[in-house]
Amino acid sequence: MGNVTTDKGYFEFYMGKEVAPGGYVWIFPKGPNMANVGIGVCGRYTRRRSSTDYLDAFIEEHLPNSTPLGMIVGSVPVAYTLDDIVTDGLMVVGDAARMVNPSTGGGIAQAMTAGEIAGKIAGEAIKKRDVSKEELFRYRKAWDKRYGNLQKRIYGIKEAIHKLSDEHLNETVAVFKDKNHVHVFELVTKVLIHQPGMILNFMRAFAGR
Repeated sequence: MGNVTTDKGYFEFYMGKEVAPGGYVWIFPKGPNMANVGIGVCGRYTRRRSSTDYLDAFIEEHLPNSTPLGMIVGSVPVAYTLDDIVTDGLMVVGDAARMVNPSTGGGIAQAMTAGEIAGKIAGEAIKKRDVSKEELFRYRKAWDKRYGNLQKRIYGIKEAIHKLSDEHLNETVAVFKDKNHVHVFELVTKVLIHQPGMILNFMRAFAGR
């Protein structure tokens, strides 16, 4: 988008059931008076309204003088890895396998990592002339160890956070006010006040298990 003030020195994120149910709105500076303005929402929470409706409403309120220069629309599987990503002669990688960060929707790094693992295992399997599901299942084990297990925990944390009311979200984000640095413990503590059942997921995530 053009005609957007982008000299603030930071990215902007907006969360909440009113602005982007199950997701967030972003403003990323792209150059003088230009920005990438977008939205991600969860279809489970927005069946009566499209993502573009939410984005248009946000732009009208926050960026009324901006000018659209282009638009890209798509879908991202922000869940956890598919149960079955391997069968005889086949390994599934990337978005097709739901290998995406559930909290951000980013998946390039995950796809590259999975591709590296799958490529190595494919080469070894071909050399052994064995591309059975049993042989290729090593890909699944390696993926879960590298990221798959963490992805499940992130998904659980994300689901709990999106159950918070907009009021509680504002209370949580308020810990950043007038501070140059916020320890992650402060942020987690605020979330746990409203979602105490999250404590196990947070412990596992930060322990790297």
